[in-house]
Amino acid sequence: MKDNIRYFKQKLNEAYDINVTDVSALSSMHELYQLTTVYGEQYVVKLYRASHCSLSHLTSMTEFNASLKANRVSVTVPVPGVDGKYVQYIDDMYAVLSHSVHGDTVSTLNSSQCYLFGLECARLHLTQSKHDFPPKKTEELLTLPLLNIRAGYRHKQEKVGVIETLATQVEVNLSKFPLPEVLCHGDFHWGNAIFSSEQITILDLDFCCRSWRIYDPIVFLWNLLFTNSDNIKEQWSSFLSGYQSISEFSEEELIAIPWLLIAHNIWQIGFIGEATIDEWEFDDYWFDRKFELFAVIREMYL
Repeated sequence: MKDNIRYFKQKLNEAYDINVTDVSALSSMHELYQLTTVYGEQYVVKLYRASHCSLSHLTSMTEFNASLKANRVSVTVPVPGVDGKYVQYIDDMYAVLSHSVHGDTVSTLNSSQCYLFGLECARLHLTQSKHDFPPKKTEELLTLPLLNIRAGYRHKQEKVGVIETLATQVEVNLSKFPLPEVLCHGDFHWGNAIFSSEQITILDLDFCCRSWRIYDPIVFLWNLLFTNSDNIKEQWSSFLSGYQSISEFSEEELIAIPWLLIAHNIWQIGFIGEATIDEWEFDDYWFDRKFELFAVIREMYL
């Protein structure tokens, strides 16, 4: 759409009746734009290729997003179109509009911000929904990524063998624990949040899934480890304190943390999105960076 902004503004005005006067592109995995209306109101619209994302998933995601806001979870608010639907179709793209959030992004977190993340994570997990979201458990975290890893990193047979052994250990250990399941954000970290004074607003529910309750906290911890955050133990402790001020984790969930961390790291190495094996550029640098985390996790927990 960036090649024909005038046409894009016309289609947005037809779909949402908001009289857009200015459109500027933002950085995102998908096409993301900041919108300004004739009245000075600001919105953000995200575009998804219809060939890469199903209407049913986007509908479930936006309706769940709206229910989170209704349950006082601090998230962005989706805006329905003139037809009352949250997902609009513009040419070969699906469009999702939300109110713009005032605040800042951050690259590092202090303990207070980690505590707030824990609070919002717990509130999100308390929201009930009957929407159909994809699972993200053993098959999605281990089995499918391993297929990609074996195909894309044949020149790293020794390290791939280590990953396969770890995947087997993870599957055996996770099977021992009766872990509660909830609807998860799926990509829960500070890159998907806006900060303002003493509040955070959670963004981007694209990876929303049904998984173990401890999974979203694991994603948060993985990002602390991957970005070499300062004072990781203090930050992680603050996150857990915030979460458990609302909902206590079971002993089994806490024991499962290192195994699920390893599983998420395997998923990170093998994740290729909607691309095919032939289309994906398997990057040795990112493989090695993530492979190093297995030793970090072992030192931290095992």
